[in-house]
Amino acid sequence: MHVNQYIQRLRWLYYRVTLRRWRHLIANGERREDSLDPASGAQQMPSRRLRSGDGWVPCRPEHRLDGENIVRQLVVSFATGSVIIIERHREALHYARLAESINPYNPALSQAMEKLAEVAATTGQANPQAHAMAIAQIYRLVLHQANFLSILDGFYFLTVVAICGGLIAALQRRIN
Repeated sequence: MHVNQYIQRLRWLYYRVTLRRWRHLIANGERREDSLDPASGAQQMPSRRLRSGDGWVPCRPEHRLDGENIVRQLVVSFATGSVIIIERHREALHYARLAESINPYNPALSQAMEKLAEVAATTGQANPQAHAMAIAQIYRLVLHQANFLSILDGFYFLTVVAICGGLIAALQRRIN
């Protein structure tokens, strides 16, 4: 479950319990101004005795904020999708760059392959299997490095966005 969905369900449960409490007070005609927590932002009970025929029921604050909630959800969805697309693109780019250096003419790769094959042979693997395991280890290492570099690029991107946002906020504050 997404965090926003969890928060929305908690809010819905809170307002449902609050609504039941209000209906109980209305049905019993009680005057209880302290029945709701003022720090929660919920509407306060009026300072008059309520009857069941009043028909006054509090509305949830989300009703007036539906447009803002829709815009916020669209922005969050767009931002999440954009970051995922950028990360996948950068991962493919880094994988292509790292894979360029993996060839039989690279002496560093040849030494690493020999060491990995020796380690695999010490575990009791046959020579062809040890060589295949060394290739698989190199492949996994390249994938992990490409993934790490793409995530690092994402953090650089977020840093640039945060700096630009800070500059815009500072300019707006100076203008006001």
